[in-house]
Amino acid sequence: MKNLYRKPKTGLLILFCFLAGSFHSELYSQEQIIWDNVPVNTTGITAAYSGGTLNVMATGTGLNMVFYSIPTNPTVFQTTGAWNNAPSKDLTFTFPEKVIITRFRVYDINYGTWNDSFSFSNITFGGVTASAGCCATTSGVTVSAGTPPNTDVHWTCSNAIDSFTINYANTNGTTHAYLFYTMEILRLPSIGTLCYNSTPPTLPTTLGNNIQGSWSPATIDTSVAGTTQYVFTPNGGQTIQCPIAIDVTVLPPGQQNCCVPDITLTSPTDDVASGNQDNRETSNTITAQNTINSGAVGVYHAKRTITLKKGFYSANGSRFRGYIQGCTGTFVGRESPTAETTDLKKLITDTPVTEKLLLYPNPATQKATIEYQQPIRNIRVTSIDGKTMLSKELDANSYEIDLANYKNGMYIVTVQTGDGRTITSKLFKK
Repeated sequence: MKNLYRKPKTGLLILFCFLAGSFHSELYSQEQIIWDNVPVNTTGITAAYSGGTLNVMATGTGLNMVFYSIPTNPTVFQTTGAWNNAPSKDLTFTFPEKVIITRFRVYDINYGTWNDSFSFSNITFGGVTASAGCCATTSGVTVSAGTPPNTDVHWTCSNAIDSFTINYANTNGTTHAYLFYTMEILRLPSIGTLCYNSTPPTLPTTLGNNIQGSWSPATIDTSVAGTTQYVFTPNGGQTIQCPIAIDVTVLPPGQQNCCVPDITLTSPTDDVASGNQDNRETSNTITAQNTINSGAVGVYHAKRTITLKKGFYSANGSRFRGYIQGCTGTFVGRESPTAETTDLKKLITDTPVTEKLLLYPNPATQKATIEYQQPIRNIRVTSIDGKTMLSKELDANSYEIDLANYKNGMYIVTVQTGDGRTITSKLFKK
């Protein structure tokens, strides 16, 4: 078996220096990868860039290759392959984030007692340019006896990737020999997984090294759960013209640690059209001032308060349910087994406005006072399970509720007023 780690002859060393110099002048518009200066080894090479550390390692089965850094030109690294002792291990590039490779260059591709053919896996390039007479496609390169010596190939505009592999060919017992690599990347906007109905980040109109453009869709929509692709198209006349796509994932309602604290619904933005169901849930409050149209459904959960303000309207033929509970991801209108709970459901959901009704202190321990600007005709206090705790007729602007026999928890206070209104509010006993 031939020596796998043959050192270059003098002539090849001269070529090595020439090639390194030729790479040095070839800088493009995006972030150039600068390779670390490491000892000659058979494991791999690293590069620190603005997003972290890029690792390049020999992977898979086959014989090792030798890695060389080039201190005089750190934009380039070299591998010496298994030559005429195929098969060779593969070469895997791993990033700590998804990036676009705007340009990937491999030089000194040729054919002799070796074969520098290879293919890519886990990456798709949008374009390729090569020396005249060469044999490259966006999927790799296939050399032959007619391939020009020292062929230079540039692959451009990859899809978003965090890892890809070069698979070196095994052709009649030969594989790659001396190859040189350089890379330029564009980092993508850092957008993590988003919560349903959360406030989305703004998509930047400038990427990388001042590449300006626009997005389609223009803004992130978190009202629809699932994964949506957003595509950045650079403006004309810039060094990058390929579209750049990212995937944004919105979690379904009720996901753990994905419950927004407060929601305010207004009309017409948050009106619910006929045939649609509007599901909302929060860890604190929902304030609704929207319209649920005939044939539509609204199911709202809030852990502490649902406030239906003036302007909220659930039209005839619609269905609306409001529940005091946290985020569960379950939006099914509950059937009420008794008249008591049916009344309670109506009391919770049909309140038009509460801002002129005073209920204090709240939470309360022994007594709570309720006041209104008009005479109060009736007060009713109901537990959350539908039990009537108090029902009293009166003709006064205020009333003190004795809570001595009430268990700790939440109660619904319903007031019928002298101006013909029915108002509900929540009272907490502690």
